[in-house]
Amino acid sequence: MIGRGGWAALLGLTTLLGLSGAALAADPAVKMGDWSLTVEELDKELLIPFFDLEMKRHQLRVMKAEEKAVTRALELEAKERKTTTEALLQEAAAKADKVTDEQVKAFLDANRSRIPPTEDIAALIPKLKANMEEQSGRKAQGLYVDSLLKKYKPEVLLPPPTPPRLDVKGPYVNARGPENAPVTLVEYSDFQCPFCKRGAMVLKELEKEFPSQLRVVYRHLPLPSHTQATKAAEASQCAGVQGKFWEYHDAIFENQEKLDAALLKDLAGRVKLDVSAFNKCLDEGKTAAAVKVDMETARTLGVNSTPTFFLNGIMIQGALPTADFKKMIQAELENSKKAPKTAAK
Repeated sequence: MIGRGGWAALLGLTTLLGLSGAALAADPAVKMGDWSLTVEELDKELLIPFFDLEMKRHQLRVMKAEEKAVTRALELEAKERKTTTEALLQEAAAKADKVTDEQVKAFLDANRSRIPPTEDIAALIPKLKANMEEQSGRKAQGLYVDSLLKKYKPEVLLPPPTPPRLDVKGPYVNARGPENAPVTLVEYSDFQCPFCKRGAMVLKELEKEFPSQLRVVYRHLPLPSHTQATKAAEASQCAGVQGKFWEYHDAIFENQEKLDAALLKDLAGRVKLDVSAFNKCLDEGKTAAAVKVDMETARTLGVNSTPTFFLNGIMIQGALPTADFKKMIQAELENSKKAPKTAAK
């Protein structure tokens, strides 16, 4: 048996010698007695972390490409003007606005509370002025580089990685819109989350824009930091038992600032529920299990923040502007038109 230290040493050696190779999807990744998991089975639970790594790799590539483009633009300009790139940058910095004594004094006054009382202000002023002038010079150099990029027009041609499509399985308990809609948007939300309130407003706008093409699904993910969110989620499910989940959903977000038990029960009356049945449902925790089911599906999908959306299985984190969602939905609609039709049986 190889110990943990031995495994680490062996891994380092095989990597050094180029012997590690790529594991095949069907290869066993781990085994214990008659139990085993393949690489493919592990990878299915790592789609989002792998995509995050690919995004970081893409961002690093873009940053390096942009850095190289700046260097090349400076070289082209230096060649055209028969000088050096260093001289060009020095010339740009020399044209920066000079820092005045008044500006230094204003900065000191604005940051007086951050300066230690033992600090020698008279000795600090020339150092501060030099620092401010250096920053001004860097800003001028940045503006100069921007002008060169406009002149030489570099193009970064690196496409972003394609996000994975996850299998966001049903049942879809809280859903509205056509069941056969080409686009399904599943949201994991928290009734105390201010960004989720914004997300709810975005969804309403999208439903108006795509009434026959979009199905919206709400799932619960009350966060531990929001102490009233879990009970609010249970209350919305109690309203759902009476067929008024969405009305109660809207009422909660309209009164998000204070979601104590008294308000939750008051909202039941406002949306015309059978208040007695609602109160019994809420007090006895009859819908707690349903909320936990949603939370478990969120964990399985790798969701740990709200709001998180799945647009036909593609994860979207955060309450993006309506316009961004529209573009993504329209792209999905275009893809659905291109997809091969299955012959009727």
